[in-house]
Amino acid sequence: MLSNYHASTGVVDIGHLPSSHTLVVQKVLETVTFDEVAVFVAISKLKPNLSLGPDNILHLFFFRQN
Repeated sequence: MLSNYHASTGVVDIGHLPSSHTLVVQKVLETVTFDEVAVFVAISKLKPNLSLGPDNILHLFFFRQN
């Protein structure tokens, strides 16, 4: 029943993209810098039960134990 419902809500691809608004870029970000402390702080704020990222690496592997 669920499969039939989802099949009924789909649309047929007719091969062209719908029109959209033109995006005008007003500012360009030239550089991005990170320091070791900022990265460590960001990683330490992650919850321990998060799933894998797009690299399939668990974020807890980034922590070093001294």
